[in-house]
Amino acid sequence: MALVLNSCSVEDGIDGAIGPQGAQGPEGEQGPAGPQGEQGEQGADGNMNLISGEWIHEVSIGEELFVLDEELPLYEFDWEVPELTADIVDGGMVLVYAQIRLYSNFDLPTVPTFDQVMQLPQQVVYDISGIEGEPVEGDFSQKDIWTYSFLEGGIKISFYSEILLLAGDDGDKSVSVAKSEDSDVSLRYVLVPPSTMGKKEMENLRKMTYEEVLAYLGIQ
Repeated sequence: MALVLNSCSVEDGIDGAIGPQGAQGPEGEQGPAGPQGEQGEQGADGNMNLISGEWIHEVSIGEELFVLDEELPLYEFDWEVPELTADIVDGGMVLVYAQIRLYSNFDLPTVPTFDQVMQLPQQVVYDISGIEGEPVEGDFSQKDIWTYSFLEGGIKISFYSEILLLAGDDGDKSVSVAKSEDSDVSLRYVLVPPSTMGKKEMENLRKMTYEEVLAYLGIQ
Protein backbone atom coordinates (compact mmCIF):
# COMPACT_ATOMS: atom_id res chain seq x y z
CA MET A 1 0.00 0.00 0.00
CA ALA A 2 1.34 3.33 -0.93
CA LEU A 3 0.95 6.27 1.54
CA VAL A 4 0.20 9.48 -0.20
CA LEU A 5 0.80 12.81 1.60
CA ASN A 6 -0.97 15.87 0.31
CA SER A 7 0.28 19.39 1.30
CA CYS A 8 -2.09 22.35 1.54
CA SER A 9 -1.77 26.07 2.55
CA VAL A 10 -3.87 27.54 5.30
CA GLU A 11 -4.67 31.32 5.33
CA ASP A 12 -4.02 33.35 8.57
CA GLY A 13 -7.08 33.81 10.71
CA ILE A 14 -8.49 37.14 11.99
CA ASP A 15 -6.53 38.69 14.94
CA GLY A 16 -8.19 38.20 18.23
CA ALA A 17 -9.21 41.02 20.58
CA ILE A 18 -6.45 42.65 22.73
CA GLY A 19 -6.39 41.17 26.15
CA PRO A 20 -6.75 43.22 29.36
CA GLN A 21 -3.74 45.25 30.56
CA GLY A 22 -1.68 43.59 33.20
CA ALA A 23 -1.19 44.99 36.67
CA GLN A 24 1.35 47.84 37.03
CA GLY A 25 4.70 46.77 38.34
CA PRO A 26 6.25 48.15 41.52
CA GLU A 27 7.83 51.65 41.37
CA GLY A 28 11.57 51.66 40.92
CA GLU A 29 14.01 53.17 43.34
CA GLN A 30 14.64 56.95 43.13
CA GLY A 31 17.86 57.87 41.38
CA PRO A 32 20.61 59.86 43.05
CA ALA A 33 20.21 63.67 43.28
CA GLY A 34 21.90 65.69 40.54
CA PRO A 35 24.63 68.25 41.20
CA GLN A 36 23.54 71.62 42.68
CA GLY A 37 23.16 74.39 40.11
CA GLU A 38 24.93 77.73 40.24
CA GLN A 39 23.42 80.37 42.52
CA GLY A 40 21.41 83.00 40.65
CA GLU A 41 21.93 86.72 40.93
CA GLN A 42 20.47 88.40 43.98
CA GLY A 43 17.15 90.08 43.26
CA ALA A 44 16.32 93.68 44.11
CA ASP A 45 15.04 94.43 47.58
CA GLY A 46 11.31 94.65 47.97
CA ASN A 47 9.33 97.75 48.93
CA MET A 48 10.10 97.15 52.62
CA ASN A 49 13.15 99.37 52.07
CA LEU A 50 11.12 102.24 50.64
CA ILE A 51 10.41 105.13 53.00
CA SER A 52 7.26 107.18 52.53
CA GLY A 53 6.53 110.08 54.85
CA GLU A 54 3.10 111.07 56.12
CA TRP A 55 1.34 114.09 54.63
CA ILE A 56 2.03 117.36 56.44
CA HIS A 57 -0.09 120.49 56.02
CA GLU A 58 0.51 124.25 56.02
CA VAL A 59 -2.81 126.03 56.51
CA SER A 60 -1.34 129.36 55.43
CA ILE A 61 2.07 129.93 53.86
CA GLY A 62 4.33 131.53 56.48
CA GLU A 63 2.13 130.66 59.44
CA GLU A 64 3.83 127.49 60.68
CA LEU A 65 6.13 125.53 58.38
CA PHE A 66 7.39 128.08 55.86
CA VAL A 67 9.58 131.01 56.92
CA LEU A 68 9.94 134.20 54.86
CA ASP A 69 13.46 135.16 53.81
CA GLU A 70 12.99 138.88 53.02
CA GLU A 71 16.40 139.32 51.43
CA LEU A 72 15.78 136.98 48.51
CA PRO A 73 12.69 137.10 48.96
CA LEU A 74 11.24 133.63 49.20
CA TYR A 75 9.57 131.23 51.59
CA GLU A 76 11.55 128.24 52.84
CA PHE A 77 10.64 125.20 54.87
CA ASP A 78 13.40 123.11 56.46
CA TRP A 79 11.93 119.65 56.73
CA GLU A 80 13.67 117.32 59.17
CA VAL A 81 13.83 113.82 57.66
CA PRO A 82 15.97 111.50 59.83
CA GLU A 83 15.39 108.61 57.39
CA LEU A 84 17.22 110.52 54.65
CA THR A 85 20.61 108.85 54.94
CA ALA A 86 23.88 109.60 53.16
CA ASP A 87 23.37 106.39 51.18
CA ILE A 88 20.10 107.71 49.75
CA VAL A 89 21.58 111.17 49.09
CA ASP A 90 24.53 109.70 47.18
CA GLY A 91 22.84 106.99 45.14
CA GLY A 92 19.11 106.86 45.82
CA MET A 93 16.18 109.12 44.97
CA VAL A 94 14.18 111.73 46.90
CA LEU A 95 10.70 112.46 45.55
CA VAL A 96 8.56 115.30 46.92
CA TYR A 97 4.84 115.68 46.19
CA ALA A 98 2.56 118.66 46.82
CA GLN A 99 -1.16 119.32 46.90
CA ILE A 100 -1.41 123.11 46.56
CA ARG A 101 -4.84 124.69 47.02
CA LEU A 102 -3.92 128.31 47.70
CA TYR A 103 -4.68 129.35 44.10
CA SER A 104 -8.30 128.29 44.42
CA ASN A 105 -8.83 131.02 47.05
CA PHE A 106 -8.73 133.53 44.19
CA ASP A 107 -10.46 131.25 41.69
CA LEU A 108 -7.34 131.42 39.53
CA PRO A 109 -6.84 128.92 36.70
CA THR A 110 -3.23 127.77 36.67
CA VAL A 111 -0.89 126.08 34.24
CA PRO A 112 -0.47 123.30 35.17
CA THR A 113 -3.65 122.76 37.15
CA PHE A 114 -3.39 121.65 40.77
CA ASP A 115 -6.53 119.56 40.91
CA GLN A 116 -4.33 116.60 41.78
CA VAL A 117 -1.11 115.87 43.62
CA MET A 118 1.92 117.13 41.69
CA GLN A 119 5.59 116.20 41.86
CA LEU A 120 8.03 118.99 42.68
CA PRO A 121 9.74 120.98 41.26
CA GLN A 122 6.92 122.87 39.54
CA GLN A 123 6.50 126.24 37.84
CA VAL A 124 2.96 127.59 37.99
CA VAL A 125 1.76 130.45 35.76
CA TYR A 126 -1.52 132.36 36.22
CA ASP A 127 -3.03 135.78 35.50
CA ILE A 128 -3.26 138.19 38.47
CA SER A 129 -4.98 141.10 36.70
CA GLY A 130 -7.94 142.31 38.68
CA ILE A 131 -7.04 140.62 41.98
CA GLU A 132 -8.01 142.97 44.80
CA GLY A 133 -5.00 144.99 45.91
CA GLU A 134 -2.91 144.08 42.87
CA PRO A 135 -1.91 146.34 39.93
CA VAL A 136 -4.20 146.22 36.90
CA GLU A 137 -2.25 148.43 34.48
CA GLY A 138 -1.57 146.13 31.56
CA ASP A 139 -1.85 142.38 31.49
CA PHE A 140 0.06 140.71 34.29
CA SER A 141 0.80 137.06 34.82
CA GLN A 142 2.64 135.55 37.73
CA LYS A 143 4.95 132.56 37.84
CA ASP A 144 5.32 130.69 41.10
CA ILE A 145 8.34 128.43 41.52
CA TRP A 146 8.10 125.47 43.89
CA THR A 147 11.35 123.56 44.26
CA TYR A 148 13.37 121.56 46.76
CA SER A 149 16.88 120.49 47.67
CA PHE A 150 18.11 117.94 50.17
CA LEU A 151 21.03 116.87 52.31
CA GLU A 152 21.48 114.06 54.78
CA GLY A 153 18.77 114.40 57.41
CA GLY A 154 16.55 116.98 55.74
CA ILE A 155 14.71 118.44 52.75
CA LYS A 156 14.41 122.18 52.04
CA ILE A 157 11.25 123.32 50.22
CA SER A 158 11.51 126.75 48.55
CA PHE A 159 8.70 128.87 47.13
CA TYR A 160 8.81 132.28 45.44
CA SER A 161 7.05 134.16 42.65
CA GLU A 162 8.08 136.26 39.69
CA ILE A 163 5.60 138.85 38.37
CA LEU A 164 5.92 138.83 34.60
CA LEU A 165 4.72 141.84 32.61
CA LEU A 166 3.47 140.44 29.33
CA ALA A 167 4.25 143.74 27.58
CA GLY A 168 7.94 142.90 27.87
CA ASP A 169 9.16 144.88 30.91
CA ASP A 170 11.51 143.23 33.37
CA GLY A 171 9.84 141.01 35.92
CA ASP A 172 9.93 141.78 39.62
CA LYS A 173 10.73 138.84 41.87
CA SER A 174 8.38 138.93 44.85
CA VAL A 175 6.60 136.70 47.29
CA SER A 176 3.33 135.24 46.04
CA VAL A 177 0.13 137.24 46.51
CA ALA A 178 -1.77 134.00 46.97
CA LYS A 179 -1.69 134.05 50.76
CA SER A 180 -4.72 133.90 53.03
CA GLU A 181 -5.98 132.13 56.13
CA ASP A 182 -7.72 129.63 53.87
CA SER A 183 -4.55 128.66 52.03
CA ASP A 184 -3.60 125.02 52.18
CA VAL A 185 -0.41 123.33 51.08
CA SER A 186 0.18 119.62 51.72
CA LEU A 187 3.55 117.92 51.27
CA ARG A 188 4.83 114.37 51.26
CA TYR A 189 8.16 112.69 50.45
CA VAL A 190 9.13 109.24 49.17
CA LEU A 191 12.71 108.00 49.67
CA VAL A 192 14.13 105.28 47.42
CA PRO A 193 17.37 103.64 48.67
CA PRO A 194 19.91 102.74 45.96
CA SER A 195 19.65 99.02 46.77
CA THR A 196 15.96 98.95 45.88
CA MET A 197 16.14 99.47 42.11
CA GLY A 198 18.42 100.51 39.28
CA LYS A 199 19.10 104.05 38.07
CA LYS A 200 16.93 103.68 34.97
CA GLU A 201 14.03 102.40 37.03
CA MET A 202 14.43 105.31 39.44
CA GLU A 203 14.36 107.84 36.61
CA ASN A 204 11.13 106.31 35.33
CA LEU A 205 9.50 107.28 38.64
CA ARG A 206 9.87 110.95 37.70
CA LYS A 207 7.75 110.38 34.60
CA MET A 208 4.88 108.84 36.55
CA THR A 209 1.94 110.51 38.23
CA TYR A 210 1.62 110.36 42.00
CA GLU A 211 -0.99 107.62 41.74
CA GLU A 212 1.18 105.61 39.36
CA VAL A 213 4.16 105.84 41.71
CA LEU A 214 2.08 104.58 44.64
CA ALA A 215 0.84 101.63 42.61
CA TYR A 216 4.28 100.82 41.20
CA LEU A 217 6.03 100.94 44.56
CA GLY A 218 3.18 99.30 46.44
CA ILE A 219 2.83 102.00 49.09
CA GLN A 220 -0.24 103.69 50.54
